[in-house]
Amino acid sequence: IETTLWSIEWGIAELVNHPEIQKKLRHELDTLLGPGHQITEPDTYKLPYLNAVIKETLRLRMAIPLLVPHMNLHDAKLGGFDIPAESKILVNAWWLANNPAHWKNPEEFRPERFLEEEA
Repeated sequence: IETTLWSIEWGIAELVNHPEIQKKLRHELDTLLGPGHQITEPDTYKLPYLNAVIKETLRLRMAIPLLVPHMNLHDAKLGGFDIPAESKILVNAWWLANNPAHWKNPEEFRPERFLEEEA
């Protein structure tokens, strides 16, 4: 499964569809690193808007919406539900990342949400 490729493609697609976000990102890169600087991993710690764009891309366009199944060893309670021992549990990560009870306008690509209180 090409999850890294899919995530990069979605990120590029979102930037193409949101030129104002692309412009803000370019401004951050040019201002903090200088025009034409090739980004390295240590640079990413200095780039909050780049990190927000990446997080928002992964939130909105996650490559694998259902996480790997897990099994509980003992009886458990979760969200008011009884879960018997040895139950197979699937986590719907897409719902967690797009639930309107937790995210304002979850269908909107808005990296700023990761720079604000909402995150």
